[in-house]
Amino acid sequence: MNTLDLETKINTILEDCLYLVALFKNLEADKTSLFTKIETNKKWLLKQPDYGKFLQHLQTVLHQKNIGAFSELLSYFVKDVLKKDKDIVLELYTYHNLPALRIEALNQGCKENIYEGNGGSIANIVSTGLRLITLSRLNHRKFIILDEPDCWLKPEHIPLFAKIIGEISSKLKIQTVIISHHKWEYFKNYGKVVELKSDGKNLYTETIHEVIQDDLDLEQEDYIRSIRLRQFMSHTDTELQFHPYLTCLTGENDLGKSVFSTAFKAFAYNDSSDSYIQHHKSEAQILITLSENRNLLWQRFLQTTQENPQKVKYSLFKGNDLIASEFNSDSTPKFISDELNILTTEDIDVHIGNQKTPVFLLGSDVKPQERAKILSLGRESLIIQKMMENLKIKTKTLKSSLKEDESRYFNITRSLNVLDNIENQHDKLSSLKKSFIEYKNKQIQIEELKTFLKEFKTISLLNNINKIQYNLPKLKFFNTTELNKIMFDLYVYKELSLLTSINRELPKVDFKNTQDLTKTINRLYWTEKAATISKINNNLIKPVFKNISELKQIINQIQLHINIGSLDSIEYQKLKSIDNDKKHQIIELKQMIESLNNNKDELSSLQEKQNNLKVWEIKINKEIEDFLALNQSLCPTCKQTIDKQHIWKNSYHD
Repeated sequence: MNTLDLETKINTILEDCLYLVALFKNLEADKTSLFTKIETNKKWLLKQPDYGKFLQHLQTVLHQKNIGAFSELLSYFVKDVLKKDKDIVLELYTYHNLPALRIEALNQGCKENIYEGNGGSIANIVSTGLRLITLSRLNHRKFIILDEPDCWLKPEHIPLFAKIIGEISSKLKIQTVIISHHKWEYFKNYGKVVELKSDGKNLYTETIHEVIQDDLDLEQEDYIRSIRLRQFMSHTDTELQFHPYLTCLTGENDLGKSVFSTAFKAFAYNDSSDSYIQHHKSEAQILITLSENRNLLWQRFLQTTQENPQKVKYSLFKGNDLIASEFNSDSTPKFISDELNILTTEDIDVHIGNQKTPVFLLGSDVKPQERAKILSLGRESLIIQKMMENLKIKTKTLKSSLKEDESRYFNITRSLNVLDNIENQHDKLSSLKKSFIEYKNKQIQIEELKTFLKEFKTISLLNNINKIQYNLPKLKFFNTTELNKIMFDLYVYKELSLLTSINRELPKVDFKNTQDLTKTINRLYWTEKAATISKINNNLIKPVFKNISELKQIINQIQLHINIGSLDSIEYQKLKSIDNDKKHQIIELKQMIESLNNNKDELSSLQEKQNNLKVWEIKINKEIEDFLALNQSLCPTCKQTIDKQHIWKNSYHD
C-alpha cells in the first residue's frame, strides 16, 4: 500500500472513529435518560395499586351517596303505586376489582330478587324508575320512549303510575313517551294523550286530552315536536306530536303503536332493513321535527342507484333549506347524532324501551359491574371513571414502555461496553496520524534528498576530489637509497639471527648415500652464506628509527593522486573547473548524507508503526463487525439498517 492510500485509509478510520466517539457519547446520554425514566416508572408502578384503591374508594363513597338517593326514590315509587311496604335496596360491592351493583327488594327484612322473586308489577315500576334516573345523569337528550312499561301492572295501578312518571318527567325535564294498551282515561290528567286509529285504509293519530304547562315556553324549549312516518311498515303517512314532558300513545292492539318505537331506533342507530318499506313501495321515510324549525329526514331505499349508492340517506333541514345530507347504511352521521343526541351507553339502550323486554338493568343479561357503571354516570362519577380508565391505560402503557426501555437500556449497555475504549482508540489514532504526517514529511525530505543526490552526484564527487586537491600538503621527497640499504641490512640481520644455532662442524659424510651427500652440500651452502653474513654483521650500522605516521599519510595522498591521474582528461578538467566557493556546498551535502543515514533508523521505526497500524485497522474492523452483530445491523440513533460500508463511508457525515 502506497503512502497516499495509507493516508486515505487512516483518515477514513479516524472519521469513523470520531463518529463512534459521538455515538458513544449519545448512547451514554440515552443511558442516563433511560435510567432516570426507568426508575421513575418503576416507582410509579409500585404506587399504582394505591392509586387504584384510592379511586375505587372515592368511587365507592360517591356511589354510596348516590345509591342512597336512588334507593329512596325507587322505594317511594313502589310504595306510592302499589301501596306496599317494600323498600328497594341497592347494594354496592366489589367484583374482580370493579364496583358491582345488586338491586333487590326488601320484604320484612328479607332480600328478594326483583325480577325473579317478585311479581311483574314491581319490575315494571323499578325498571321505569331506573331508566329515568339513568337518563337524568347522562348528557344525552332527555328523551325516553317506553313500549308497554306497564304491561304487568293492574289497571287500578295505572293512574298512580302515570302520575308519578309525569311528576318525575316534569321535575327532571325528561320528555317521556309511553306506548300503552291500557285505556287513555288513566293518563288524561298527567300530560298528553294520543290515540292511534284507523279509517280502514290508513292510520292516523288523534289527541284525546292534553295538559297545558303554564310554566313552559314551548317556543324556546328544546324538545322533539313530532315524528312522521311515510310508507314505513304499517304507516302510510302518520304523524305523532309530542308533549314536552309526558305523552301517552294508546289504541287497539296490533294497529302499529310499537312502530313508533321501532322508527326511533332505526333513525337514532341506523338499524333497519328492507322490511321497513311498505309493500310495493320504493322507499320509507321518517321525519323528526325539533325546535327552531329543524327537520331531520331518514330515507331507506329498496334499490340502490348511482345517485343513491347506499340504501339509507340522512338529511338536515332548517325550514326548507338543506343544511347537510349523507348516504350511510352502516352508522349514524355525526351531524344527525349531534342534533338528535340519542345514544347508547355501555351498549345499553337507555332511551328506547322494548316491548318484549320491559325490564331495565334487572335482567341477567346485564352484569353487576355494568349496572354500577351505568348508574354512576354523574358528573363526579364520570370524572372518577375517566381517571380509573386513564390509570389502567397509563399502567398498561408504562409496563409496556418499561419493558421496552429495559431492553433498550440493556442493548445500550452492551453497545457501550463494546465502545468502552473508543475515546482512547481515537486518541491513539490521532497520535498515529500525527506520526504518520511526520513520517510522510520525512519521506518527502528523503525523496528530495535522493533527487538532490542524483542531480549533484558528479558535482559531489568532483567537489570531494577538489577539496582533497586543495587541501593536499606539499610532498617532501627524500633520497631513499640509504633507506633501502638500511632496510636490506635489517632483512639480512633478521635472517642471520635465525642461523646462529647452526652447527658449524660438518659431520662425516658417507658418500655412499646420495641423500646424505645432498644434505651435506646444502649445509656447505649455508655455511658459506653464514660466513658472508658474519662479515656484514661486523660492519652493520645501527639504524635510526623515525616516526613514520607522516610517511603513511604521504603514501595515502600519493595513492590518491595516482587514482586521480587515472581519470580521463575531460573529467579532470571538470574537476579543475569547480570553484573553491562551492566548498560549503560539499560540507552541507556531507551533512545531508549523514542526516539521510540517521533517517534510515527513523524510517525503519515508521515502517514498524505502519505495520502496527495495519494490525489496529484489522482490530477496528473486527470491533465494527461485532457492533453490527450486537445491534442486529440497526443504527441505535436512527433505527435504520446499517452495514460496514455505511459506517465506514456515510455514518459520520450523516
